[in-house]
Amino acid sequence: MYFLNEDPHKRILRRLSACTHTLYAVAEELDDFEDEELEDVEKRGDLLISVENLIDVAMHLTDEIRAIAWQHTLTPQQLEDEDY
Repeated sequence: MYFLNEDPHKRILRRLSACTHTLYAVAEELDDFEDEELEDVEKRGDLLISVENLIDVAMHLTDEIRAIAWQHTLTPQQLEDEDY
């Protein structure tokens, strides 16, 4: 019932926290890979494609959240680009 009444801000923060924990778990699981699993080119490729897709979405989300957070003020990168 708690999640049904959760405000959008708290829900987003909870989901981002869950994603962070999941990524830590995946990083730890990589240490458990057997050498013969890493010899499979398709498996290595699948891992790379999945991580690159994740990064693409994360970068899009980062841009969106920066726009929300900074609103009408310049971001550090924009300030740098302006050559102040």
